[in-house]
Amino acid sequence: MKCVECCAPVSYLYTKFGRGNQNIRLAQCDNCKKFADKYIELDFVLLSIDVILMKPQVYRHLLFNSLNSRNFRNVLNFAFLVILFDVFLIWSRLETRATQFPLSVTKESFVSRPIALQYLFLLFLCISETIVYHLALLLLLRLCLGWRLFQSACGAVIMSSSTKMLPVFMVIWDYDVPAAAMVVEWVVLLSNTEALSILLENVSFFRIGLLVFFASLCRSVFVYGLLHVLTFLPLQPPAHCMSLGPHLSFLCKLVHSVTLTTQTAV
Repeated sequence: MKCVECCAPVSYLYTKFGRGNQNIRLAQCDNCKKFADKYIELDFVLLSIDVILMKPQVYRHLLFNSLNSRNFRNVLNFAFLVILFDVFLIWSRLETRATQFPLSVTKESFVSRPIALQYLFLLFLCISETIVYHLALLLLLRLCLGWRLFQSACGAVIMSSSTKMLPVFMVIWDYDVPAAAMVVEWVVLLSNTEALSILLENVSFFRIGLLVFFASLCRSVFVYGLLHVLTFLPLQPPAHCMSLGPHLSFLCKLVHSVTLTTQTAV
């Protein structure tokens, strides 16, 4: 256990009084004289807001004071929830495109296939890309930094990927554009880097950012190859990149390839 403010080790986080879990007194850190973990008394909504804002204190609370082998199953459940959100967003975008361009929909189109097949295929894509990203990142952490606590690294990446659910509001208010999806993917990568840099305290933010970058590149290669091999969804460069001119086309292709997930590909 560690203090979320100064990251100093603490022996306990709170003291219980009487019966029940509501009568507690937060412990004070001997180093910074602040509450060792103020997030114990906060509800899930406030906790989620601080995660989206990428506050170091909330990551320390989740990684050092909350994450353990007993509640890691809850983290995996959250990861599956994020994957289901991805499937919903992709499905929504495909249906929107089919509505906007009805002449492009044929009997061989993906949206013309049975609903069960569509759902299973998109679920397979999202699960596969998530597994590839985590495996690539864990392998890079092992080879480059010698990190062997794979459970804590996976927990850090999963809990910092909650920003992936933000495009749901874009769908509701009709702001779902390719540029917004790409920005969200970059924010997720930045959140992953921040969480891992807090977990690996002695490693620089820039070095971890490079590992996250290469793991994302491995995921992009996998998604690109899988979609082309299965020939369900043809990949096209984003329209906003094509309008920037020939002198920026290479940069746009590089940015798009790094952030290429199943969401941005479709």
